[in-house]
Amino acid sequence: MEQDIWKQEMKAFLHKVKKIPLNKRYYYDQSVLHGAPQLKKRVKVQKGGHVIRYVKSKETRYILHACIGITGPIVFEVTKKNLNDHEVKRFIVRKIVPKLKLDDALVMDRLGSTRRVKNPRKQHFNPLTLAAVKDVGVDVLHLPFKGSYLNPIELLFSDLKNNFPVTKYSHYPNNEMNISSTAKHVQQYMNYAAPQRCRGFYRSRANGKSIINCGLLD
Repeated sequence: MEQDIWKQEMKAFLHKVKKIPLNKRYYYDQSVLHGAPQLKKRVKVQKGGHVIRYVKSKETRYILHACIGITGPIVFEVTKKNLNDHEVKRFIVRKIVPKLKLDDALVMDRLGSTRRVKNPRKQHFNPLTLAAVKDVGVDVLHLPFKGSYLNPIELLFSDLKNNFPVTKYSHYPNNEMNISSTAKHVQQYMNYAAPQRCRGFYRSRANGKSIINCGLLD
């Protein structure tokens, strides 16, 4: 029964979103990036001399916010701040809204909501955030559950990480990739690679081509 419900929700969403031209649809999401772990020097005194060991620290965790259109990213940002309600609201209101135009549509996943929550009010469902988007004449759509199959930005995040794996940057001090160097490589991808690939990401997922071809909605 639950399987039938998500399929019905998926089909209903596709029926609605297909009425919106691809060049009027913008997808916003976030992804976690990890910096290379830092090697810390530890010296232990023993009989006969000193023993030097290098201990690997935890990876540094960054958050990538991005909003894309069919021709490429329109805005993105790498930050160390947690992905909380305030940060999501700040990015949408200050970064995304000024880039959108009348009759555009902003598509987001269901961050801040679960099936158990009847009236979600956080992150992608914050009423103040949604009001700020709608005030400029932009429609807001939330992807259904399992909506990653309909989200082209998921392909962009995967492609970004495959093209710029953190482990290849071993020339940074102590093998650590800090936020400025991480942001630099994200910017290179967003400026040069992403504009050439977003159209393909849209073809694959924006209208459900990949999930339909897989037969998951049968």
